[in-house]
Formats: sequence, C-alpha cells, structure tokens
Amino acid sequence: MMEVTSRGDDVHEVLAMSLRAHEPLPVRDLTAQVARAAFPDGCLGMRLRDALGPVFRDDDFADLFP
Repeated sequence: MMEVTSRGDDVHEVLAMSLRAHEPLPVRDLTAQVARAAFPDGCLGMRLRDALGPVFRDDDFADLFP
C-alpha cells in the first residue's frame, strides 16, 4: 500500500508493508537428500538447524512492524 500526502509544495510518500506470520517450513526430503550428498559431514548451517531448530521466529520481530 502506498499513500501519497502533500504538504504545500512537498510531496511525501508513506509506504506500508504487510507481513504474514507463519511457522518455518520443514526441509523437503529431496532437499535434505541433496544437502547430505553435497555435505556428508554436514556444514555449519545444517548443524545449527539440526541442533537449534529455527533461530528466529516471526513473533520476535512483531514489535518492529506494527
């Protein structure tokens, strides 16, 4: 959504963004299979996700995007 407001000779744009919260998507089986083939010992990103799960959730940022 874009709203254009005018104050005298100045024109200001107010931009709004809409985000929909959702749960993290699971890793697809084929994606996991390819990742394991490419990185048999895993890589840092894979090990972190396996150990911690999702690090950031949408709710963590809700206050920043009213």
